Amino acid sequence: MLKIGKDTFKLKEEMFKLTYEAEYPYVMASTLDEKLGDKRILSRVYLNKERTSELDGEGYAKEIARRVQAERKEAGLEKNDRIRLVLVVSDALKDSVDKFKDFIKNRCGATVVAVNPKASAVIYANVVRFNVKDEMITIQFNKV
Repeated sequence: MLKIGKDTFKLKEEMFKLTYEAEYPYVMASTLDEKLGDKRILSRVYLNKERTSELDGEGYAKEIARRVQAERKEAGLEKNDRIRLVLVVSDALKDSVDKFKDFIKNRCGATVVAVNPKASAVIYANVVRFNVKDEMITIQFNKV
């Protein structure tokens, strides 16, 4: 019911059409979660689709961790074995990867993670080079 002055109006659901729009850089996704009695419950999620340097850094860190884990397996290491890990990355990538050192350390069973723009002078038993989005990354590690 809507009262304006002395007049009262009965409002019905079919009199309205609600629309939702997400403003840039967001996009909206919606799902029908469940039916509650005769009403439907709709969820809306707004996602920011803009890339940031932090998101890029996280992506590099996850790919590095995945590759280190694969190389650990290839080297015959067990889950409880610890490694000393050196990541050789470009100057442009160093700061981004540096922010995720603890993530990589925990994910890869490393006691130490060093992020350097140049290869280590220490000889490592395991050395692998690979590209991620046109960035050359080298992982070097030894079992501790």
